[in-house]
Amino acid sequence: FQFDCHNILGTATTEYPGGVFRLGSELYLFLENDIYKYSTANDNWTSVGSAGAGNITGAVVLGTSVYLAKSSGDYYTMNTAETIAASGGGEDAHLFHSWKESGLLWRSFDNNVYYTNDGVTWSAAIEVCSSAYAVRGMAGMGDYLFCATDDGLYRIYGDYAFQVTRWGTTDSDNGRNMIHHNGSLYIPVNNRIFEYNEAGSLREIW
Repeated sequence: FQFDCHNILGTATTEYPGGVFRLGSELYLFLENDIYKYSTANDNWTSVGSAGAGNITGAVVLGTSVYLAKSSGDYYTMNTAETIAASGGGEDAHLFHSWKESGLLWRSFDNNVYYTNDGVTWSAAIEVCSSAYAVRGMAGMGDYLFCATDDGLYRIYGDYAFQVTRWGTTDSDNGRNMIHHNGSLYIPVNNRIFEYNEAGSLREIW
């Protein structure tokens, strides 16, 4: 499946979609701070609206709403009626994550993470790492949320964070786009890929 960004914007562009999500029966993508919907009838993408200032950095669908993380400012939500709204209350989110075993929605901002079971009321901040660093990736494995930061990998247990391992180098790109697949985490670190499995074994695979 290939995205035609010319059809999205109507003019030539060097920008690429930041991500894709399905909400209800519709397929959407986000590009910078805008949301577009795919039309199967017309084979094109049409604008749905904007999620305020600041680029959208991630999207997680939970029930009938999608939660949109932002590079700055409050996070946004959009429901199946395509109503786009800011969270309000200074609730920022650089990343969102959810997985089946957890039953919770998690968000990160700087070096803290928060969780909610209803999408409205959030926990107190759980400090993951030093305030000199930030959470760059989140992935659930089993019953635990794992957070990759500039300096290492952390596991969230209850309302506390414990460091699993420290990276050899500290970098703001460490852990970005970390994923869980078939019982292991795959983590970009210093232009390499590490695998961390449920048994607690860490190895470099690329």
